[in-house]
Amino acid sequence: MLENAQDFFVAQQEIENTAKIGTFEVNFIIKKTKWSPALYAQFEIPTTEEALFGGDFWKYVYEQDINKTKENFEKIENTNDWVKFEYRIVVNTQIKYLSVKARKVCDTNNHIIGICGTSWDITEQRVTQNNLQKTHEDVIASITYAQRIQKAVLPSKAEFDKYFAEYFVYYQPRDIVSGDFYWITHHNYKTIVVAGDCTGHGIPGAFMSMVANVLLNEIVNLRRFESPDQILEELHKGVQMSLRQKETKNNDGMDISICVVHHPEEDDEEDSMLKIEFAGANNPLYYFKNGELIEVKANLLAIGGTNYYTKETGFTKKTLYLEKGTVIYMFSDGYQDQFGGERNSRFMSKRFKQLLADIHLKNLQEQHQIIQDTIQDWIKNTRQIDDMLVMGIKV
Repeated sequence: MLENAQDFFVAQQEIENTAKIGTFEVNFIIKKTKWSPALYAQFEIPTTEEALFGGDFWKYVYEQDINKTKENFEKIENTNDWVKFEYRIVVNTQIKYLSVKARKVCDTNNHIIGICGTSWDITEQRVTQNNLQKTHEDVIASITYAQRIQKAVLPSKAEFDKYFAEYFVYYQPRDIVSGDFYWITHHNYKTIVVAGDCTGHGIPGAFMSMVANVLLNEIVNLRRFESPDQILEELHKGVQMSLRQKETKNNDGMDISICVVHHPEEDDEEDSMLKIEFAGANNPLYYFKNGELIEVKANLLAIGGTNYYTKETGFTKKTLYLEKGTVIYMFSDGYQDQFGGERNSRFMSKRFKQLLADIHLKNLQEQHQIIQDTIQDWIKNTRQIDDMLVMGIKV
């Protein structure tokens, strides 16, 4: 081989003493291959034997990698640059992963006479990577299945359609599953609607949302609590008890708003007003009257956690009488807290209120589309930081 190839081979001997990098030369003129000891070790061939060449080499290459590996060797012969690629070999029924960096060797007339390069055994890295990939795929599959369960628990369109002619739900989890949730039930001519924002997002948030769902079914559907302030108080106690928060000092919980819509027992065309009862834990209620946004404030208390409250500082009920056809808005803070825009700032409640003011006279399907398009345009290339929930219901 030429002197530059010999210098390359000698230089690699020092490297392989510490890095276990195998070096090789393939001489097309004499049809022989020269290997360093580390490359013999990679193929588990005694150094007393002749290095593999031609068909003997290809017997070791993993069948599925043969064509691609041949293409890479042809690429080496057709370029003046170094070519780097990976392939697998089968040694004593075990698969090994090798990484090769090689280039062609030419004579003084620039005719190719061989190739030279290095070979790394990267089996441990690839096996670890493959195991991590498999674990990742298994986790994603499990979370995706959990998403199916969470979607099944959330109210269906049919449930909303029973009690409201017009509504929208903009529900956008940050991850596959969500800590935001919504809930609806109906009895005694009352429809109870809930919008909740649990601590965290992803799997922890989703677990909390399932706890909330179970507790709401127990409190409202089984124990028949109907007043929104009482539902919040019972929910608070239920979260504390379910998570044993007095013992564990766990502070997970949720912000939540509850509306109880009183439907008249008989449809009275002359009665244009509808009774709404509201109570909130950190989450307010919005509606518009004569074009003005009205905010029904929530109590500055969260559901769950170890910050106890007394009856005097507990949840309070607000009773509203709204004109039929009024749209009420319930939401989590994820939409308002989202970063984006030209300055990568938060959307903020002021901009959210203005958005609702701009669209509140449109039909609810248009509102839903605008709310979705607005936040997507706001985010652009920014990462979504939290789950989002915005609900609009015409009562």
